Amino acid sequence: RLMPMDGILVQTTRSIRALIGIATEGAPAEEVEVAYRALRDQCAAAEREALRTPSDPEARFDARASAVLAVAYRPVLDVLCSGRALRSEDAELAQKSSGWLNLAYEALIQGDQDNVERCLQMASAFVDADEGARDPSSPA
Repeated sequence: RLMPMDGILVQTTRSIRALIGIATEGAPAEEVEVAYRALRDQCAAAEREALRTPSDPEARFDARASAVLAVAYRPVLDVLCSGRALRSEDAELAQKSSGWLNLAYEALIQGDQDNVERCLQMASAFVDADEGARDPSSPA
């Protein structure tokens, strides 16, 4: 059974792609800022939904994966929305997390909930490690 095509993960993915598109195509700064704020609001909603931990495994995956994806793409979006050029290392975190989210989705389709958890944890681990590396208040 496949996830609905209008879930929060699909919406977040579309919003990220749209924002990357307008930011790289040179849209006016105000338009980029409005789209970025809307995406951040959508991501906050995904994080709140993930914390509610719905009982349905697909709904839970949808919310958690969306929250992880949003955090993983935050460095890319921050760079693009500031008008700076994107470097390969800016996109590395998003690519690694996306790979693990794809594996988690495959496990979900196969009904392997243990593997879903493992893959989601790996996708989150990249994000958590990167957040800690950027936080100047974190212990060395």
